[in-house]
Amino acid sequence: MTSSITPITTASSKSADTATTGTQEPRKHGMTVLRDREAKALISLGTDALSEAFHLGHELHSAIYDTQASNSNAQLQDTLAETLTCIERAEHYLLMLGSNFEENTPPDNDAEGDPWAVP
Repeated sequence: MTSSITPITTASSKSADTATTGTQEPRKHGMTVLRDREAKALISLGTDALSEAFHLGHELHSAIYDTQASNSNAQLQDTLAETLTCIERAEHYLLMLGSNFEENTPPDNDAEGDPWAVP
């Protein structure tokens, strides 16, 4: 007995329709764009602040261990205060970045089209 089932072959990439309906171009303006820029700026500021804190901490470490240095306690305290300020700024920027992530989640009210559109 012969089978009358015709095997199904996959479409080749040359003849297959690769266009997808429903895809949107990335937005060029609006809250989505602003939040993206804000996230990039905040992560840059946060890591820059951490980097400066690291460098100041290294200077402080070197000054403490250098037996030949003539740094006063006031100078060491100033460097420590500046290091802590850089760390506080880093925390501030990174917390703002966390808020950006929370706010960047578009509302679910409009599954099609622009999620930030005003109804």
